[in-house]
Amino acid sequence: MRFAPNIQKHPFAFYVGLFFVLIFSYTLFAVISSFLPDRMVKHRVKMASKSLAAYGNYPRSVFDLETCQQDYFTESLILNQVYCIDRTKPLESAMMVRWKFVTLNLPGGLWQMTHEGEVSKDCSYPRYWHGTTFLTRFLLLFFSYAQIQWLFFAVSLLLMLAFGRVYLPRAGVMKTVAFLMSWALVYGFMWMFSLQFTPVFIITLVSSILVVRYHRDVRRLGILFFVTGSLTCYFDLLTVPMLSFGWPLLVWLSLCEDKGPDIRSFWTVVKLALLWVAGFAFTWVMKWALASAVLGYNVFADAGRAMDKRTGVSEDFGRWDAIVKNAGMLPWLMILLTVLGFVACVFRRFRLPDWKQAGLYLLVAFAPYIWYLVLSNHSYAHFWFTYRLQAVSITAILLLVCSFRKRKPQISGR
Repeated sequence: MRFAPNIQKHPFAFYVGLFFVLIFSYTLFAVISSFLPDRMVKHRVKMASKSLAAYGNYPRSVFDLETCQQDYFTESLILNQVYCIDRTKPLESAMMVRWKFVTLNLPGGLWQMTHEGEVSKDCSYPRYWHGTTFLTRFLLLFFSYAQIQWLFFAVSLLLMLAFGRVYLPRAGVMKTVAFLMSWALVYGFMWMFSLQFTPVFIITLVSSILVVRYHRDVRRLGILFFVTGSLTCYFDLLTVPMLSFGWPLLVWLSLCEDKGPDIRSFWTVVKLALLWVAGFAFTWVMKWALASAVLGYNVFADAGRAMDKRTGVSEDFGRWDAIVKNAGMLPWLMILLTVLGFVACVFRRFRLPDWKQAGLYLLVAFAPYIWYLVLSNHSYAHFWFTYRLQAVSITAILLLVCSFRKRKPQISGR
């Protein structure tokens, strides 16, 4: 990579430059999306509102379980924002992200707004980047809402197959199955066709594939985790953002296992974590700064109130309750059977793993619960989808079990 020497000599300057390139790209994409012709876009939002209104805010898909609940409340919010963008004011629309409130039944409200023109009040949502809103607006030029869902599903499926294709030869069957089983145990198919959930899953898979490609180059990994954190902030609406950190990190740890981890591995984990957090947090702060400058009022105050709420507790629940609520959504019997199945697979070829490697897996396994403790209000209120972040914990435990297994000796050819 040509710029690798510049990273080594001037890492801070490189990351600052990269950060502003990303921010410029995000802003430009949002402005261009807002400027696009909107006749067909509004027509397709209107058509989508019919099917969404028939289901209500939180219908269940495939299985009649709370764990399989769809979030048509947020889907309708995204489409509402798409519909309300003013293409005559693209920069303001990109920063303000307006939408119109009719009723707490947002799918029904979307139908009333698009078909009958009913509006109770104008709203805005400037503290998020809303990258998915601008992507959806672009896609609606060419596809209906249902076709976008199928497109997201196809892209997610192809990326899963691509990940398996590059990871399996390097890590083996058991480790590959560890990722697939954790995905299945949190009903990961719910990530694959949703405007709200799919973007972070796609970012996670792309990042994981690139980690396989560059797992021996820590400088490139640093860039990757920084960009991944930033992209997650741009597209995600606080669904399971840490998934885009946890899974790629576990991919790296599992591929480096045979090198015999030492203290440098721990500091590499810390470095990658800090870079992901920096990309995520600074991208968010920059949105508040840009929105404040363009709109002429203090978006930081609005963001501060939201942060106080989402990280707080109340008389009804505490931080520990957020963990209990999310953990209670997991199919613990199936998880236990899966772990026992992995233990049975390693039993005949048992070996003691490096304790440092085991410690790193456990460290990553606890990361989702730290997230729940910090964002206790958000994690408690939205437990029925934030629980899926525990896919990171399940994967880490299964990879830990895999590390007890001796690898077959490689047979060299001619």
